[in-house]
Amino acid sequence: MRVFLWAMVVGAGAAPAWADGLLPPLTPEQSARATRLVQSFKENPRGPFLRIRWFCKDGSVLPPAGTPCKERGGGNQHAELSAEAKELAQLQVDIGTILVSQSFDQLMDARRDHHRLRQIVLEKYLFDIDHGWIYRKAISYRGSRQAEDEEKAGREFLVRLLANPQWARRNYLLANQLIDAMPHGLPDSKVKRVRILATAIADRDPRFQPIRARIHSTPSERDVEFVEDFLVKNNPPAAVKELATELARLLREEKAQGNLAARLPKLPLMNEPALDGALRAFESALGESSSRERFFSAGAALSFEIHRSVTNSRDGRRNLALLDLNALVQEAAFGTKIDLRGATRRQMLWHLRDHFRYSVGAGLLSARQYEALHAQLASLEAKTDAGAAEWFQAVKYLARSGEWTRATVARDFGPVARHYQNFEPLARPLVDHIVRGSMALPLSHHVEVLMADANRAVGIRHSVLGETSSGGVVGLNPGIAVGRLGILATNQEAAGAVDPRGIYVIPETVSDLKPMAGILTLDSGNMLSHTQLLAANLGIPNATVPSSFLPRLEKLRSAELF
Repeated sequence: MRVFLWAMVVGAGAAPAWADGLLPPLTPEQSARATRLVQSFKENPRGPFLRIRWFCKDGSVLPPAGTPCKERGGGNQHAELSAEAKELAQLQVDIGTILVSQSFDQLMDARRDHHRLRQIVLEKYLFDIDHGWIYRKAISYRGSRQAEDEEKAGREFLVRLLANPQWARRNYLLANQLIDAMPHGLPDSKVKRVRILATAIADRDPRFQPIRARIHSTPSERDVEFVEDFLVKNNPPAAVKELATELARLLREEKAQGNLAARLPKLPLMNEPALDGALRAFESALGESSSRERFFSAGAALSFEIHRSVTNSRDGRRNLALLDLNALVQEAAFGTKIDLRGATRRQMLWHLRDHFRYSVGAGLLSARQYEALHAQLASLEAKTDAGAAEWFQAVKYLARSGEWTRATVARDFGPVARHYQNFEPLARPLVDHIVRGSMALPLSHHVEVLMADANRAVGIRHSVLGETSSGGVVGLNPGIAVGRLGILATNQEAAGAVDPRGIYVIPETVSDLKPMAGILTLDSGNMLSHTQLLAANLGIPNATVPSSFLPRLEKLRSAELF
């Protein structure tokens, strides 16, 4: 029996990825060798390092005892890379970067389109998600890196880098990611730490998986309640309990908006009326009596003005201070939820403009893309009553913003992730991690609300298992699939044996996907859901359907669907 299942896909498309021409592909032998070396670093008490030495400014390299560089013009003490780490560098794998040991041009790495800088972002990600990664046993290797020296070198590099407004305009996403990844005195992003902790807990205790899926797909103020309930009801092992307790603490801090005021740097007036006005408006919106809408809009205006200022100023020190501030503003916005229930179309468009401004401020949308989206918004707002067809076409165009944000991240970080995944599979989700830890995620949710309204306006309905529905069914990745229906209830089942010719129901977000003919995601799917990003990468047709369909789908297990 063949059952017909239709889901209309609107405005979807694969994001273009930047070509990897500057990175020669690894041969199978090179990939195997790199895999062995990386694994050996994870088990080595010195990681990728050989020994500690003094590196003096006159070129001398001396044993670590005493302060021999004093008489040689000064210098720094840090680790020296092992022969194996230097071997990896010949394969375009520059692990173990010590900032103080590198010149500006070496770190900048213009010849390889800033490949070393992108690797610094990737290495921090791997360090965070994999228990220290290649430094797992070398974290306590005393003297390998001097924190004060590294922060000083990181700050000096960033100040010089950001003194070039042309570079900042072309590489604004990379600049923002370096603010988080390169030590220079700014604390780590709480948003990314929350996501990493949630993943680490779910990896150790599958009972936490539904909470991890919520935090990654639809974060809300109630997340701390779910984590605390998990601790009370499940009595997890000590290692999991420690991680979950830390996660609950971070989530409580996220809820405390007043905590942000204490973390904001005190910046003087910049003699730029638009920027100064946005900064003071944001400080005012931090007050306890301020509404969420006012706070969110003030943050969007400030992040947007910071982008405009940094990409036109040659004052690197000032630009670094502004991007440090921008990181806090973006983090606060990510945790601010605006209730759109009952909102008019005009109000939804107003909030959408704020999302676009945040995306520009994060480097996810270019100024040119923003101008095109802004023009479409202005055209809609100028009309008192747009017709249904016009409204649908306009929203369909505005919805492309979600695809553009992911395309930007894929262009900037896809090549380095693909290069590393030849020998370190954990590098594969880097693009997903950056996208879903940014303002692209709340933008995608907002766009979906508008898209659902536009579908209703023109009478679009979806036929699923013979039932017509106007809500809850969203086409995500275009394509046609025919195959037998299977249901994967957990991450473990998804990681097990699957039929590449089958269509599978996935009730929760999965950490990885194997090739299959088609996917039906229950409830939580959206254009930037983890499952959808994996499906897009693999070219698998994907749609989300309401969980109310699950009983009927259960009855059709093993039936052939179209």
